[in-house]
Amino acid sequence: MEIDWSIVIGEIMTQILRVLIPLFIAMIIKWAVELYHKIKTEQPEWLPVLEYAAELAVLAAEQLFGDGYGAEKKQYAIETIQKILAEHDIKLNLSVIEDAIEAEVYKWLHHDDAEQPELIEHKEPAEAIG
Repeated sequence: MEIDWSIVIGEIMTQILRVLIPLFIAMIIKWAVELYHKIKTEQPEWLPVLEYAAELAVLAAEQLFGDGYGAEKKQYAIETIQKILAEHDIKLNLSVIEDAIEAEVYKWLHHDDAEQPELIEHKEPAEAIG
């Protein structure tokens, strides 16, 4: 019986990637949170507005979309934060806004359930009307 090494190597690489990709994503999120905290320690005057906007936007996106829809929730949060910042004449780089969203999501997912905001039961528009 002859071994097809390309299949064996391909399967090994697939298993390695299944382990490394989540680790890589976790490292990126940790880096974003650390960058956000570094910016926070410098305390620019726009930071409290950004924190408020990120908290509001993440909660609103979660309330609006429910489980899943990650890309849609992120886009909604970005647009919401940009509107709030514009009301305060604050212009920030998109990467800073995205980092604030990631930090807020991380914070929201990793604290006690007692502190986590309670969401109103998500209903589809048709269910909410009738």
